[in-house]
Amino acid sequence: MKFHGLNDPRRPAVHYEALPASSPGAGDAVEGDLLRGLDGYLFKDAEGQRWWVMFSSQEGQILACANVDDEEEEEVRVLARNVSRAKAEEAFRQFPPSSLEEAALLAEGLEEKP
Repeated sequence: MKFHGLNDPRRPAVHYEALPASSPGAGDAVEGDLLRGLDGYLFKDAEGQRWWVMFSSQEGQILACANVDDEEEEEVRVLARNVSRAKAEEAFRQFPPSSLEEAALLAEGLEEKP
């Protein structure tokens, strides 16, 4: 996994990439811009596992990726689909979640239903 712009003031968004080999399922790479919560870029779930939450332009998805070592298979969860980048960034800025569960609820509320 790679991060671009984590401490670069010229890049407003932190970009996250996981190579296809470290992503489960179809072999697509996981890529997106991290969304910031109350305590930064990592969100703990109820069991204490740490997750990255990001906006992926693929289908306007908000994804959660488990923070694992490079040699472990990465778990990815889709929290929402059909969300605009502006809407996701604004919601996370206005109502920064403090846990993965709060981030999932916030993301779910942003999802545009067909």
